Amino acid sequence: MHEQHTAAHMLYKTYGKTGKNVSVIGFGGMRFPSPQDIDANADLLLHAYNKGINYFDTAPYYCDDRSEESLGAAIKHFKPGTFYVSTKCSEADGRVLRESLESSLKRLGLSKIHFFHIWCLVRPGEWEERVKGGAVAAAFKAKEEGLVDHVVVSSHLQGDHIRDLLRREPIEGVTLGYCAINFTYRQAAVDAAAELGRGIATMNPLGGGIIPRESHRFE
Repeated sequence: MHEQHTAAHMLYKTYGKTGKNVSVIGFGGMRFPSPQDIDANADLLLHAYNKGINYFDTAPYYCDDRSEESLGAAIKHFKPGTFYVSTKCSEADGRVLRESLESSLKRLGLSKIHFFHIWCLVRPGEWEERVKGGAVAAAFKAKEEGLVDHVVVSSHLQGDHIRDLLRREPIEGVTLGYCAINFTYRQAAVDAAAELGRGIATMNPLGGGIIPRESHRFE
């Protein structure tokens, strides 16, 4: 069990059946104001960490492909065992996924990824393509080797499609879009995850900024 890094007012919840207590507010590394300013990005990440955030989500290609590098710079200042990192790969080819994972580990400066996502499932049948191409097997092999703690999935599919995937496959959690605008579209997946004891991380909980920008419409 990792030692818990906490701040006075942060809340934590257990991610599915993993035993990992993650902050209810995570840090999404997709929208740094100045992607090329690694030092400024790292300072922002360190500020979040010092406020008790311990779940940091990134991916190759985010922020002009500098997001993982920015998080890697910040991690140098984190206390080992007090944070969790999520990253991703959208490739169907198992060999390419393995190369991407190794690149992520190097850029992040880590020996393992805590939550490794089969990334960006947007079409029904796309999971089967990842299986056929060897990506899913490669992800689970990396888990067996200790390079990954948990194989999870990131999806933009409709809730019932995600529900069926969670019921069928041994993935431990899902990252999905869920907010005041689209919650009915994804509710079936949320309910299934609760039923099955799978973890959930929500992306775009403020609609990518639409909700606060249009707060008068959502009052």
